[in-house]
Amino acid sequence: MSPLPLRARSGSLLPTEVEAWSTLRRQLRRSIDAPSTPKRFETIRARSAIVARYQTADRLLAYLADDVGADLDTKGQLYADLVQCAQAGGPEAPLAYALLWIGLWPGLSAAFVRRATFWRDAPNELIAELTAIFTGIVARLNLSRVRCVIGTLVRSTERDVIRAGVERDRRVAIEVPTVRPEALCRPSPLADDETRPEPTLMALAEAIRGRERDPSIQAAVCDLGPRHIAIALGIKPAAARKRLERARRWLRRELSQDRPVNRDRASILPMAPGPRRESSPSESRA
Repeated sequence: MSPLPLRARSGSLLPTEVEAWSTLRRQLRRSIDAPSTPKRFETIRARSAIVARYQTADRLLAYLADDVGADLDTKGQLYADLVQCAQAGGPEAPLAYALLWIGLWPGLSAAFVRRATFWRDAPNELIAELTAIFTGIVARLNLSRVRCVIGTLVRSTERDVIRAGVERDRRVAIEVPTVRPEALCRPSPLADDETRPEPTLMALAEAIRGRERDPSIQAAVCDLGPRHIAIALGIKPAAARKRLERARRWLRRELSQDRPVNRDRASILPMAPGPRRESSPSESRA
């Protein structure tokens, strides 16, 4: 499975974010080091022939998280059996969840770093959201429909965290205008007119109707591009790009009713550059 390219800003974590993420790791490690772990791990081994190859939980984690040259199909089967143990419930379920967490720690850590940029004011809230989403995905994962367990768990978790972040920023922008994201305060195309109130970027996006409204709000609130918006909405990047293009045309038309509008300044929704081409029928109907 090819890696999913995300339009997330790369950067280092703040000290508070590093500490919060490290605290979660220490909590998971303590749960694995608990006195009850050997007995519960024996129960998991009894349920899974492939997990039974490993005598202790630490040996299993050394293979899952540290052995970069390990066979991916074998790892996938190990994760699938751990998911089944977590879904079965019982005293072994918390241990299965902890093993899944630490085994997938590199991928989940990368997702956390990418998302932390958009949750600078609430790293603990991001961790709580990520934890709840990951736990929910494990609980409802239908293994009969999944080809790559590892990719599905990590990618689905980040996808849902993206959606939660977009909804969080939108909620803050609407309910608490005094602490709205900085993106909403960008000058609008009418900012040079002192005789008329200056509409915020959010207000312009909120005025859009139809399927173009949600992508426009996400572009305004989080400064997202088409590919990132497509992940949040569960649509194709081409469809997200098309909807943003229609939203831009609508805004130009609305803003030009009272005065001429410069084309560059009317392009207030961020767009990713790409080659021009004829749209397919499916994209035209997006």
